Amino acid sequence: MAVSAANVRVLAFVLLTGVLAVTNHNGRLVASRAYAENNISVNDVVSRDAGTWTALGRFTGNIRDLISYNGLLVAGGQFSQVDSLTVNQVAAWNGSAWSALSGPSAAGTNGDVFALTAHQGYLIVGGGFDQAGGQPAANIARWNGSAWSALPGAGPDGTVFSLLST
Repeated sequence: MAVSAANVRVLAFVLLTGVLAVTNHNGRLVASRAYAENNISVNDVVSRDAGTWTALGRFTGNIRDLISYNGLLVAGGQFSQVDSLTVNQVAAWNGSAWSALSGPSAAGTNGDVFALTAHQGYLIVGGGFDQAGGQPAANIARWNGSAWSALPGAGPDGTVFSLLST
């Protein structure tokens, strides 16, 4: 998408309304939000198409990063559930429903996720955790589409807040 004044205005509006993360998924602007509604904390993901915002799901905590990965919209953050489904900090939207990224022995991670990127066909997840899919993973892990695993070598000693694939 080319940067234009119209795009910048949309992003400025989004940033003023409690947005934590944005991405382009299938040509649509997608944002995660944290705000209060009737004195109740709300964390959700919304998609904008043809000037209309559509809610894609409600989460039990903050969504810190979003990425389009292999046709899925993936959310990572500080949440255990989306729409009453246990996902443990990472969830995938297939266009109609959210699901957990499970395997080999558990769903998601056992701690917060702050960063997502894609690299060589893998979804790479960074944060503050020591397990992904029930497997040992020091603050960084990869998802191959069916199971979690640690990256080769030792993971970082501290929490991962940002990732970049080159």
